[in-house]
Amino acid sequence: MSPTCRRSPHLCSRRRPGRSAGRTVDTTMSLTKILRDAQGLDDSIRYAAEGDLSELQQLDLPNFLLSLSAELASNESPPECRRLAGIILKNSVEGKYSEDNNLNIKQWINLDPLIKSQIKESLLTTLGSSVPDAWRASSQVIAKLAYIDIPSQDWQDLIGKFMGNMAQQGASPPLKQATLVALEYLFEEFLGLEQDKIDDVLDAVIWAMNRAEQSSEVRLAAVKNLQNVVKFANFGNDDCRNRIMTAICDVAKSDEAVIKHATFGCLIAIASNYYRMLEPHMETILSLTTEALKGGGESGAVQCIEF
Repeated sequence: MSPTCRRSPHLCSRRRPGRSAGRTVDTTMSLTKILRDAQGLDDSIRYAAEGDLSELQQLDLPNFLLSLSAELASNESPPECRRLAGIILKNSVEGKYSEDNNLNIKQWINLDPLIKSQIKESLLTTLGSSVPDAWRASSQVIAKLAYIDIPSQDWQDLIGKFMGNMAQQGASPPLKQATLVALEYLFEEFLGLEQDKIDDVLDAVIWAMNRAEQSSEVRLAAVKNLQNVVKFANFGNDDCRNRIMTAICDVAKSDEAVIKHATFGCLIAIASNYYRMLEPHMETILSLTTEALKGGGESGAVQCIEF
């Protein structure tokens, strides 16, 4: 496959030194079939497919990663194959052990910039997929790559692209949900983002929590996202703090149990970091907690008690 090709139906075949004679990757076999076979019940077929994937990775890592990203983005591929492509892609840039992780990071950094760009574009495209297995896998890979690239001053337009997804007129709920999930993964750790970019993300998250957002999945993703983003927000700023608390207290009134539950989880996270700053909002929080205890169910009650 040439670096400029978006997706090739077949993978190249070359024999790896040391591999048993007569056993090479079939040049007529598509990556989709290999991924499907790697999840099969027949041990011999599954082991052969796993061997093919391992050989392809070692023979030509750049095009292997490019092929995986294209498979993940392809609407023609079965969801289970797209999910596995995402898992392998994610594992290829992180290792089980620290030495593996360091090696994989170096391999990614040294990858041809054109191939890296195409992989990233495929991942961002996949966020718009209506297949949850695909966009969830893509969001995880994006976060892993961002942890490598952003501190190295690469992929500096990623947050801007995310904000474009959220602000896009007519953006589908799956696209907004996937973008929020990707941001949730992204903000699990500190990336050294500029405060203005953090503020942009916070604005988008608060907007997505609004009742005007018709998709409960999007609102739920936004609440879960806020739990991570708030750790990096300028909570000491009165305006910022009031906007966050007004938004979350409003969402806490939701009739949807799963959103209410997530909201109190977010309040717990906020209190654990900024309890002394919550005094102006304690009366409202107490009222919300009392109401939730009355009719929030066992799960909601547990969250309220924790708070």
